Amino acid sequence: MADGGRCPRAAALPADDLAGHRRLSASTSVPVAVGEFLYSVQRFGAYLAAGAAGIVQVDLARVGGITPWLKIAHAAEAFNVAVSPHFLMELHVSDHRVA
Repeated sequence: MADGGRCPRAAALPADDLAGHRRLSASTSVPVAVGEFLYSVQRFGAYLAAGAAGIVQVDLARVGGITPWLKIAHAAEAFNVAVSPHFLMELHVSDHRVA
């Protein structure tokens, strides 16, 4: 807790609790990461539009490949939200080189 009392926590809320993530994001300066259990461009878009994410963790296998992954990354960029790959990091790297 040397970083001022902040303690990383995984899954503070159920993944499908958009309103809860929006309230949490509004109540803290710590970026809230979402995406581990989001499976579509549209769902990520809803979280981004609602201001419910400070970081999106896009899982290449869960969203359906590199094309939807890139769409989500571009949407996140438009909202000035960081992107972090989730799971199978080596797959994200190899697919990114192909694109």
